Amino acid sequence: NRFSYDIDRLASRFESFMEEFSNILQRQMK
Repeated sequence: NRFSYDIDRLASRFESFMEEFSNILQRQMK
């Protein structure tokens, strides 16, 4: 249904956001 589709989309967006975020953190640490 539509609700689970929204959850899936949100989850994948969150995943890519976390990837970007950890990349930035690793750059900051060096």
